[in-house]
Amino acid sequence: MALPASPAPARPPLRQRVGFRFALVYGLLTVTNGLFLPWQAASAWFAQTVVHQPLPPRLPQNGSGDTLENYVLAALFLLTALLVTLVWSLLERRGHLTERLFWSAHTALRFYAGFFLLFYGWSKVLLSQMPAPDLTDLLTPLGEMSPMGLLWRSVGAFPLYEVAGGLAEAVAGALLLFRRTSLPGALLGAGVMAYVFLLNLSYDVPVKLFSAHLLLFCLLLLIPFLPRLWALLLNRPAAPVRFPVPHARPLWRWLGAGGAALLALAALAYPPFAVSQMQRQYAAWPAASDLAGIYTVLNDSRPAAARLEDDTRWQKVALSDRVYSQSGQTYSGVRVRRVSGDDLRGTYEADPTAAELTVTLRGSSTTFRSTRTPAGHLLLRGEEGGTPFTLELAPDPDAQRLTTRGFHWVNETPFNR
Repeated sequence: MALPASPAPARPPLRQRVGFRFALVYGLLTVTNGLFLPWQAASAWFAQTVVHQPLPPRLPQNGSGDTLENYVLAALFLLTALLVTLVWSLLERRGHLTERLFWSAHTALRFYAGFFLLFYGWSKVLLSQMPAPDLTDLLTPLGEMSPMGLLWRSVGAFPLYEVAGGLAEAVAGALLLFRRTSLPGALLGAGVMAYVFLLNLSYDVPVKLFSAHLLLFCLLLLIPFLPRLWALLLNRPAAPVRFPVPHARPLWRWLGAGGAALLALAALAYPPFAVSQMQRQYAAWPAASDLAGIYTVLNDSRPAAARLEDDTRWQKVALSDRVYSQSGQTYSGVRVRRVSGDDLRGTYEADPTAAELTVTLRGSSTTFRSTRTPAGHLLLRGEEGGTPFTLELAPDPDAQRLTTRGFHWVNETPFNR
């Protein structure tokens, strides 16, 4: 006797189907930047008509994802998603396209969120996103730092904290690449991205939109598991999630599994490779010069100006302890704070055999003869406008306390300054 056919799964409620359609369309527009279509004219019109503010000219890539155009595009994508959802819902009365697309969309979103979590995770694990502060960075007074600069320097100064955060992102990204581990991946990813989004809001880091979208995507990935999570919280039994049945034909089944495995392998391997390549492009290594350090100027033989705001004598000097390589050129940074309060940045070259130090500030170079005094001070003799002058610099150990204090298990008293 033939067994009765198992009943077909109940169709999701209308609100769930409509919500999925909206999320699918908005997510597709967001991850493809508007399906790769030109939105410039629509963005300019929306900004002028609705926001009452013209779009500023596009700047070269500077790392900001929170431009006015980015927010305008997000608003346009929301409106477009609402319109497409309305039309889709009116057209699909009896079909099952929504149900058939659910797990495919879930898989695509898993790989998208997983890839970027892996990329940002590896950039922190390899100490690339927030590098340790340079000596020229340490010369910046706390009150003069931007909120983002404070975050970057404080995280970069302590590699353990940065690596731990990167590992959390990378582990979440790796778990999202596989369907059976997507639940812990989405939970961990949502927690990590909630913290990252909070940091971006608190320190005005201009990737608020992108981090908010990654947080939203991790939360959307939890939707098929919500009944099980709710049952867990209420200490009730939970039925397993029903994943889609593999294709009946072995060839298509093997092709699907092989393609997913290759895609997961690429997503796992590419982020550390890309971050390593970026590090090579902007490489940095310890400077060979023994002049590197932060100095207080004890004496500047040049005459003082009548007003402090016109006084160009040096007050503080930071000679970077790193050599940077960019576009085939190598350089070390220098930073000078004048008595007037002016802050100058430039480069320097040290020639130990000739005992010379060449400092370039604002396109103007000065070559000094350098000597050490018995007290360990640095004497620099140079010329300005044909007139010789002398600088006496004393190392300032307190200026590097942030990076030289180190870690202590035992602290008899708090060291907080």
